[in-house]
Amino acid sequence: WEMHAGWQATREAIEKLMVAYDWDQTFVGLNLVVKPLADQLFLHTFAAIARSQGNELDALIAENLWLDAQRSRRWTIDACKAMRLADNNNQAVLQDRLAQWALVGQKMIDSTSLMLAADADPAQASTIASAVQAAWVQYLGDAGFSLPG
Repeated sequence: WEMHAGWQATREAIEKLMVAYDWDQTFVGLNLVVKPLADQLFLHTFAAIARSQGNELDALIAENLWLDAQRSRRWTIDACKAMRLADNNNQAVLQDRLAQWALVGQKMIDSTSLMLAADADPAQASTIASAVQAAWVQYLGDAGFSLPG
């Protein structure tokens, strides 16, 4: 995984998180970008691919972990709402941080979609990427944010 091209965007995203010292940068990077995308890709999407290849045990394990990821998502959405209620200016600050992290997330989607599709059906990479992108946009909307552009 250290050299495989498919892992590099996720590795770089995690490394960026490790040196993000501002609370708002870390909160947005972890809870609105890296973790929800990693969960969507490596749990939800992986489970579907594993099942399609007859690997029921891995699919069940990933689906169980995905259920726990849903709790984390609900917590983040509620935390974002609480931050807006505490001070409406927090919305603009967090949206600005999301704009700074958006490319990191997009790179994760693009490279990991290719990697996940490689062993299943390489032609499905764009379908996987589109589905993950749509799920991310929905999640960000639920949290009160949108991707730039």
